[in-house]
Amino acid sequence: MANTKLILPFALVALASMGAAQSSLPNDAPSTCPSLGGQSATVGGVVKVECDTWYNGYDSVPTSASTQQQCGEQCHASNDCEGSIWVAAAAKCYPIRQSLGAPQTASGYVTLRPDRSATPPTSCQVPAFKYCNSGGSDQVVQIGNVSMKKKCHVNMGKPQMSLLKVVKGLSQAECALICALNKGCLSAYHVEVASSTTGECQLQTNNIESQLNKGPLDVAFIRV
Repeated sequence: MANTKLILPFALVALASMGAAQSSLPNDAPSTCPSLGGQSATVGGVVKVECDTWYNGYDSVPTSASTQQQCGEQCHASNDCEGSIWVAAAAKCYPIRQSLGAPQTASGYVTLRPDRSATPPTSCQVPAFKYCNSGGSDQVVQIGNVSMKKKCHVNMGKPQMSLLKVVKGLSQAECALICALNKGCLSAYHVEVASSTTGECQLQTNNIESQLNKGPLDVAFIRV
């Protein structure tokens, strides 16, 4: 398997609440609010997301932006823009070019405030792990500045875990990646065996290597 460059998709970013890199700003309202409210997201630059919020003084004429991402990007790129209001129901973007006053509440409105002093996260170069049947067990791979060791054919019950977070729908490599990017994650367990937890990436606060039993298919990643 060749080396792969993974840029964090929004699906991984339950991460923002765990102190990892900012997530990409999604285009759909359900993926934005309330989960990203009060947090930072990237649109080329960094913006702060305020859900169900608008401010007085916005331009009465919408910009050419047709998506939420474009709305944030346009404002961030314009130095006189203090924020932009995205109205999802109308798919309209209204810039604010004056100092922001007190926030106003309105359901379905999202205000994106540029943080021009913040640095967007970079992508991580992630060497692909070998398959378990091709020498992958005990392979150590560098992810950013963190080394992760792969353990193959393991088993560990979820009730015995000290869980930091559970994320569904990730590949093994993505599971290892989000653990490596979070300082509080010392181990990640990816469920392969058919069960109610199949496909879960179970991030953990402790090193579980000594607790792993032999199993048919599951994989663990240990920070070393």
